[in-house]
Amino acid sequence: VEVIEQYNTPELVYPSPEDLEEIIIITRNWGVGTKYFNLAYEFYGTPNYWWILAWFNLRPVESDFRPGDVVLIPMPLESILSAFNLL
Repeated sequence: VEVIEQYNTPELVYPSPEDLEEIIIITRNWGVGTKYFNLAYEFYGTPNYWWILAWFNLRPVESDFRPGDVVLIPMPLESILSAFNLL
């Protein structure tokens, strides 16, 4: 191997209360077979933003949910990306 490119780990911050005022939160009950990437596709039009749901819900893996738990889905996508300082 001639070159290894290593990236810094980003420091992710949770949105401030002021940022949350601009975000609409949709709720969905977690069910058997529910997946972050499916919810991301349904609400954001792409599965690539699955990590927003994990991050926003403070549950990094899907196994942190049990059937019947409430999943918070922040909308619109542009507002949540801005709140996370990613735009």
